[in-house]
Amino acid sequence: MPSAKDVRSATVLSSVDLATGTVTTIGNLLSAGTTNLGTSDIDGLVFRGTELFALITTGTGTAAPFVDDLVMIDLVTNPGLVTTVGTTTGFNFAAMAGMGYDPDADVFFAIDSAAGGSLFTIDP
Repeated sequence: MPSAKDVRSATVLSSVDLATGTVTTIGNLLSAGTTNLGTSDIDGLVFRGTELFALITTGTGTAAPFVDDLVMIDLVTNPGLVTTVGTTTGFNFAAMAGMGYDPDADVFFAIDSAAGGSLFTIDP
């Protein structure tokens, strides 16, 4: 399952071909259709089928509306467009140590390293 942890100040979404190491730009991370996302910390990327989700933990400028949000990143229609799925509560985003997805239960998981490695569920 593709996932990532702790992407700092992300502005461009890229993919990496695991066989060749080739990096391909998918698109700029955007809010409101054409506005560059600005400075943000994306502390987890996970696929739910063909949809890419992330947790954004901090944001300034145009990324400010996405603080502590579960977001979806468009890969097809408007590559890089970030839209809010919902605001999350109950765990320390600054200490979030990864994200996963269970397709059988249709639920996301996140680990809060500040809470002794507590596992939290996020209902998409």
